[in-house]
Amino acid sequence: ADPRNDLREARVEVARVEELLNRSGRWSAEVMSGDNARADDVISRLSDTDLFHYAGHARFAGDSGWRSELALAGDSRLEVSDILSLGRSPSMVVLSGCETAGARRNDSVTQFGLAHAFLAGGAEGVIATSRPVADRSAFLLVSEFYRSWAVGQPAHIAFNHAQQNLRTRHADPDWAAFRLMEP
Repeated sequence: ADPRNDLREARVEVARVEELLNRSGRWSAEVMSGDNARADDVISRLSDTDLFHYAGHARFAGDSGWRSELALAGDSRLEVSDILSLGRSPSMVVLSGCETAGARRNDSVTQFGLAHAFLAGGAEGVIATSRPVADRSAFLLVSEFYRSWAVGQPAHIAFNHAQQNLRTRHADPDWAAFRLMEP
């Protein structure tokens, strides 16, 4: 959560996610936030994690997406190459940051980013964004998603409900930027 200490809403989001997960009785959450979310610590825990939720700055970058990154504490970051080097990806990944589902297509190759790297590593589902989104939109969508998913509803149903809720109840145009990607 908010590893660069500049996204108050991300801290609120992760507190809500932690509450919903713990209340479900099915999950035990460990939160790494601010200065405690350094790349080495995050990477060392990812292969043994069933769920990875990231709330912070992200960037789709590089000629083929290989420089895409999640900003972590200090100047550290989690890059596509780090994700692909894991022993295994968490089963479910929620990337609540801008452009985490980033992908571009040019004439010669399809490019990929962070969400694609987690899927290549074995994740069963990744929620990510195709473009920059407002912090409040991310909070509303993931709160609604976890309310259903944490108690056992299938990810695609919980995600569709959360996306529809964002679109209809909040009239939020960012609803369309969120993607649930599955292999």
